[in-house]
Amino acid sequence: MKKVFSGCLVLLTMSACSPTDSVNPEQQLLQEVSENFVEKYYSELNTRTQTMAGYDFNCSEGLTSIDRTELQTQWRNAMVAWQGAKITRFGPLTEQRLDWEFQFWPDKKNLAASKIKPLLKDSTTKESLQKASVVTHGLSAMEYLLFDTTHIKEDRRVNHCQLIKTVSENIADNAAKLEKQWLLFKPEFTGNGQAPDTWNADEYIGSVIDSVLVTLEEIANRKINAPAGLEQGKINPYFLESWRSQHSLENIQANLQAIQNLLLDSGLKPYLADKGLESLMAPGITALEKALEVSNNLNKPLFDSLDSQTEQLKELSQQINLVKADIRDKWVPALKLPIGFNDNDGD
Repeated sequence: MKKVFSGCLVLLTMSACSPTDSVNPEQQLLQEVSENFVEKYYSELNTRTQTMAGYDFNCSEGLTSIDRTELQTQWRNAMVAWQGAKITRFGPLTEQRLDWEFQFWPDKKNLAASKIKPLLKDSTTKESLQKASVVTHGLSAMEYLLFDTTHIKEDRRVNHCQLIKTVSENIADNAAKLEKQWLLFKPEFTGNGQAPDTWNADEYIGSVIDSVLVTLEEIANRKINAPAGLEQGKINPYFLESWRSQHSLENIQANLQAIQNLLLDSGLKPYLADKGLESLMAPGITALEKALEVSNNLNKPLFDSLDSQTEQLKELSQQINLVKADIRDKWVPALKLPIGFNDNDGD
């Protein structure tokens, strides 16, 4: 017995006898958030943007209709991946302001058009693009270039085509950078190797929940209420996200699906169960499932059907607000989490 006990001590020293001793529930949760959500969506964003940037097309006579159609598909794929990745409003995405590099929205002043048009006068390199406005750097710029043909003049077709190449490469570079920077940030996020007296698990868990709340607020207020006129009574389809590509509803659905993945498949459910709080999840998850159901039954594109789907959009917004209220008013107090969210952030 003595030898067995001393052997176990040795194994414990090597972290092999009881691996759970070195990982507390908070670390386990954050590791699962990182591996099952953040890394998954960042990898998907990187893969899809690399595919878009790697698409081979000739610009000698401008962009052909075949290449435009293929790039539009690639853009839609990248945008869906971004809608999941953008939920992570913490770490390098926001600290290094990469979120603005990927998407400039809302754009109520139509800066995408006014900032991109001057770039079409000459050939744009990666270096010159970096000196231009951030509005011209990401997926919003690509949407304008690929889906809005009103700005393409015959003598600038080659420059327009080359700018598409340059912007797509810039997006791919930032996606690769984001994925790499997250892996560098991960030990801080998960507490792996951090001194116990300096690592605050609640701060990082709070940042995850905070991101969900901010995203839900954005979906309800900016993506639904504002364009559908649910707050001020005036419908304006140009307030929709991705209105040029008519991809607005798909963005909302991708947001909601990603939030569901984060809440159900990234460690939060067993974490709450471990604390005897699993029943807290039921109302919010039910409302989230209802929101997904309502969104899946809406007609596409929203740009052409806002006025005919007012009641359905109102129900969608209400269900999203129920999810937000449940998390804010029940989950956050029960877990005693510090959050920075307030209900005016989305206005």
